[in-house]
Amino acid sequence: MNNKLSILLSIFIFAGSANCGFNIKDVDFYISKMTIEEKTGQMFMIGGIGPDKLINPELYQKYHFGNVFLGSADLKNLSLEQISKLTKKLQNIANKYNKIPLLISTDQEGGKVNRLQKGFKIAPSQFEVGEKYNIEQAEQLAANTAGQMSVLGINVNFSPVVDVNTNNKSHVALSSRVFSSDPEKVARYGIAYQKGYAKYNVIGTLKHFPGYGNVSPDPHKHLPVSNKTYDELAKCEFLPYIESIKAGVVDMIMTAHIGLPKIDNDEIIPATYSKNVIFGILRQKIGYNGVIVTDDLNMGGAIEKNQNSSQLAIKTINSGVDLLLFVGFEQKQINIYNSIVKAVKNGKIPVSRIDESVKRILLLKLKYRLK
Repeated sequence: MNNKLSILLSIFIFAGSANCGFNIKDVDFYISKMTIEEKTGQMFMIGGIGPDKLINPELYQKYHFGNVFLGSADLKNLSLEQISKLTKKLQNIANKYNKIPLLISTDQEGGKVNRLQKGFKIAPSQFEVGEKYNIEQAEQLAANTAGQMSVLGINVNFSPVVDVNTNNKSHVALSSRVFSSDPEKVARYGIAYQKGYAKYNVIGTLKHFPGYGNVSPDPHKHLPVSNKTYDELAKCEFLPYIESIKAGVVDMIMTAHIGLPKIDNDEIIPATYSKNVIFGILRQKIGYNGVIVTDDLNMGGAIEKNQNSSQLAIKTINSGVDLLLFVGFEQKQINIYNSIVKAVKNGKIPVSRIDESVKRILLLKLKYRLK
């Protein structure tokens, strides 16, 4: 067994022990021994290509992909038993070639947005929960969802939505995906959901930072724009994130494809690759140091319009994001991976920037004792 593998295995074994502790210096040392290709793979979350393609060993052996998203194309017509077998096969393949467990994610918000359908007990929409359920009941609903997900081998839920409903015509409001128009109430329910998920070792994900709740265009088609200032955002859209971070329950935050010209010096660019938004606000001003994942970079209108996909991904990493989510277009995912490896090697992305993200990802996997 080579030295690098021996170190990582000892870290994961120690993290899974009764004491649930690990030496961060060991993680740093392990990362220092990883290749650029291995590090880059840990920053990808691939999916939406169908279960047969997802279990292609080449994706993990050659490209070192470290995380998977199970979308509708991957789960369509699969029974719960088949999903369980799929996640086990994925983990076995990843562990064989990379020796690091996968984050396996999906969207299971309740209401209308659920990738797991057949045989899965679906929670009410977040709007209904905010209207009809108290905090304790909300936490239990989230725990019920996480319990089912955990049995299936899915360890990340892209939920809860903590967008604040200040515009009833926003695409999240129209689909009943928001708890409330009161940011403090949204914060309380968001915290409850994250606590509920954690009861069954499922990682919750606050989304969509900085918030879709006050803009009406659907980001799948057009780039929404908010003209709010930082102070205005801090009193409303940012509050659920700030309160959740204070409560110590946040492990992952998903970005929004939304323009904030008052933050970006009158430039209209998606927050997903805005350094002012991701590094300047979320990292520095709000003080979040956990994993940041993009919303789907293959979403279309809002994120890709007039953009080269590889350049977009490079900008996104340099903004401070850790995980790049891609749903669909397998060859495109591979091409972008190769572009990022090249960008790191030629200095367009600092190695230190990659190392920061890989460390956050590995520490998260250790914290939840993934295997």
